[in-house]
Amino acid sequence: MRVIRACGVLLLLVAPAWPEVFPEARIQEIRAVLDAIYDLDYREAERRCQHMIDARPADPTGYAYLARTYWSEALNIARGTSIERFTTPDFFAEDSRDHVEPGAAVEARFRDATRRAVELAKKRIDQNSDDAAALFLLGVAYQNRASFDFAFRRDWWSAVKNGAKNYRLHRAVLRIEPAFTDARLASGVVTYSTAQLPWRARWVAVLLGYRGSRQTGLQELERVAAEGNIAADDARTVLALLYARDRNYEAALAKLREIHQRHPTNYLAHLESAGIELAKGDHTAAIRSYQDALERRYDGLERAMICNRLGVAYRRAGDPAKAAQWLRRAIEDRSASERTVTVARLELGKTFDREGQREQAVEQYDLVLSAPDVVGSRKEATELRRKPYRGV
Repeated sequence: MRVIRACGVLLLLVAPAWPEVFPEARIQEIRAVLDAIYDLDYREAERRCQHMIDARPADPTGYAYLARTYWSEALNIARGTSIERFTTPDFFAEDSRDHVEPGAAVEARFRDATRRAVELAKKRIDQNSDDAAALFLLGVAYQNRASFDFAFRRDWWSAVKNGAKNYRLHRAVLRIEPAFTDARLASGVVTYSTAQLPWRARWVAVLLGYRGSRQTGLQELERVAAEGNIAADDARTVLALLYARDRNYEAALAKLREIHQRHPTNYLAHLESAGIELAKGDHTAAIRSYQDALERRYDGLERAMICNRLGVAYRRAGDPAKAAQWLRRAIEDRSASERTVTVARLELGKTFDREGQREQAVEQYDLVLSAPDVVGSRKEATELRRKPYRGV
């Protein structure tokens, strides 16, 4: 279901436009917003959405993609798009500790933009039930809600319910205009994710009439990535997550490289590629990728966070001295966020444990316990204080 989060989450636009659904000018406006999101330029995305709203107050397009902008930025800030987290065995568990907070102000802006998108789209549909653009945008609004509620609230019911609404609406779009490939993104996501849900949520999906199939879902998403006009990069992002979860690392890397080639400022695609290289055991390539990210000096990317990843990469490569060196660099970086320092201390403690330096490890875990919780850092530190780390 992280696919819903990450959908919500990172954007080759090769197919022709479909005036039957959107006029060409609107297609270009939506593309510009999504390009800005994938460039990680959320202020530009927000500005373009506001321009659409000001120019056409009764059009739901601006509001639907403004909400998308808000949750995408919040997810980035919360580091909620990590492939490494998505591929952990318990990610789809209902009690997973992988929980992040967007902040009250962000949530309020998101809820308001979503509400306006839903109201305006429904008004148009009431006037014309075959308004394919309004049906598509209403689906986008519901998908935004599903993504947000799963990512930040772990609300399975909202995720399934709103994801199902999106699915039905976008299937309706395809009945009106079968060539509008972008509307197939929803069915690909639902088909794959239903097969991955924990049993309680899966029963809800079955009762709603959905059957999961991993392979069918992947095939549908590949079609969107190849033919989509608006959602091609969304499909590539989802596919990268799913292929990584399936341990099809080369396929995942190919999708991320396509995104990064189109959006060179997207450091998320760069870092996730390095993470996949690390997951498949290519430590040298992962270290090289992280160091390249450090040298590029991406705007908005915290250098200390890359130091953390280099520390982990060196530990897995069997070089604990360099691992400790990079983790200490993150801790000593005065510009490092409290969150990054907490992660660095946790990883440094693990590194000490691996070397049998238990006293130094416990010292780091105690410092983690005295800091604000970072996605389960206190629970992990408590467990590690009780039992030494024995991983890689």
